[in-house]
Amino acid sequence: MSKNDIDIAILKTQIADSREDISTTQQMITGVSAKLDEKFKTLNTKLDNQFVSKVEFFPVKNIVYGMVGLLLTGLLTFTLGQVLVQAVF
Repeated sequence: MSKNDIDIAILKTQIADSREDISTTQQMITGVSAKLDEKFKTLNTKLDNQFVSKVEFFPVKNIVYGMVGLLLTGLLTFTLGQVLVQAVF
């Protein structure tokens, strides 16, 4: 056997080993991907149960903004009334 034949045999062995490593890595990635998918589904379920969605929050926001607007309108009316009373009397 020549040096080239030995080198080719070594390369074939290394290629076969690399193919096995790639196959093992693909299986590991598939397993990790499945685990991540399951974790994200669990996380989304937890988030849905613990937090308010934008649709559910919208009416509350309108009520709060309306109350703040009413309070500011009352404050402005009172201040304007005081200014007018001071100006007239």
